[in-house]
Amino acid sequence: MTDRAVAAAVVAAVAIMAAGCGGEDKSSAPDCGAAALDRAALAVVDKAYQAGKLGDQMQVRQSLGASFFTSGGDLKPYDSLSVLQRRRLDRWMRGDGTVRTVTGDDRRAAEMAVLRRCKQNG
Repeated sequence: MTDRAVAAAVVAAVAIMAAGCGGEDKSSAPDCGAAALDRAALAVVDKAYQAGKLGDQMQVRQSLGASFFTSGGDLKPYDSLSVLQRRRLDRWMRGDGTVRTVTGDDRRAAEMAVLRRCKQNG
């Protein structure tokens, strides 16, 4: 397994946990809607943002909008965003050239991991 494949697998596992699909309560069904996929994608994008791979904080704020950030400069959690913010975030994650280039493969891997998990529990 290549380093890239290992990294993608780790990112996917973290994204599943962030999406709420790896909890201890086996009686509850995993969240398999669009929101679960967006949570997984945001976990990957947030990691790239924290690592400075999407530009500095000012650049990302200009691209995405200041309302997506906490007072400490972190991206807000997915569940704290309004419906309109979630739509804007989704368009940005999938439409911004830098975000697509830097996170595309890892985002898709994380989303596929959510879909596989949901299929196994479906």
